[in-house]
Amino acid sequence: MMQRLEQLEKVIERAAEHLQNLEREREELLAALEEQKKLVQAKELELIRLRKEQQRMVEQQERETIQLKKERAQVEQKLTELVARFERFRAGEPGANSGNR
Repeated sequence: MMQRLEQLEKVIERAAEHLQNLEREREELLAALEEQKKLVQAKELELIRLRKEQQRMVEQQERETIQLKKERAQVEQKLTELVARFERFRAGEPGANSGNR
């Protein structure tokens, strides 16, 4: 009977040790999970920041494109006016030397 009690105590001790090991492992895994959650949150914030920065860059490029189109239209208009003045000058029309310069 004593031998059975000793065996039972050993089984209980091993089970208790195993349970403690499992609890320790669980705590370690929970801590690792929290670290991973923090890492994911940081990456999500970085992704949001990068998307906003990209959107700002796209908007800036669109503004620059619009400005360049306006400038091109102005240059083309001035060129058209110069060509017209040149043609009038060649034709000897009066007033060809006056106007916008």
